[in-house]
Amino acid sequence: MNVREIANRRAVDRAKAELLDELSSDWCAAIQSDLENGVASLNEAAAKKFKRDYPSIMSFGSKLCDRAVESMAEFHESPREEI
Repeated sequence: MNVREIANRRAVDRAKAELLDELSSDWCAAIQSDLENGVASLNEAAAKKFKRDYPSIMSFGSKLCDRAVESMAEFHESPREEI
C-alpha cells in the first residue's frame, strides 16, 4: 500500500468516526431537549415516561451512542501503518 492509499484510508476512517460521533451527539441532544420541562422533578418523570413509552427509540439511541464511542476508540487505537 502506498503513502497516498494509507493517508486516504486513515482520512476515511476518521471521517466515519467523526460522523458517527456527531450523529450520536445530535441524537442525544434531540432526546434531551424533548424531555426538558424546566423543573427537575418533571424532567425525571418525563424521562421515565419517555423510556417506558418509547423503548425502541431509547434502545436505538443507546446503541448509536455506544457505537459512536467504540468507533472513536477504534480510530484512535488502530495501529498506524508505516509509510
